[in-house]
Amino acid sequence: MCSMDFTIKVNFLHNLGYSPLVGANLQGAMLLSANLQGANLAGANLQRTMLASANLQGARLSERTRLPDGTNWTPGTDMARFTDPDHPDFWRPDA
Repeated sequence: MCSMDFTIKVNFLHNLGYSPLVGANLQGAMLLSANLQGANLAGANLQRTMLASANLQGARLSERTRLPDGTNWTPGTDMARFTDPDHPDFWRPDA
């Protein structure tokens, strides 16, 4: 496995569907409305990443995947909390 490290500071609207992002450092990325359908995010660092309206359908995450709020993903994680701005517990970074 290859570990990737890159920083994205602008709105990222590209199609990353089915991308191999295993272990990628996406910390602080602005992935608003990004297509991450089927992407392999196992072990990726999504800490403080903005995922509002992102498509994570079929994305693969692992218990090593760090979520935007700093916690690790579990099978019971409600990812809509990070992708759906209308979610009652929608996550936003501290100002």
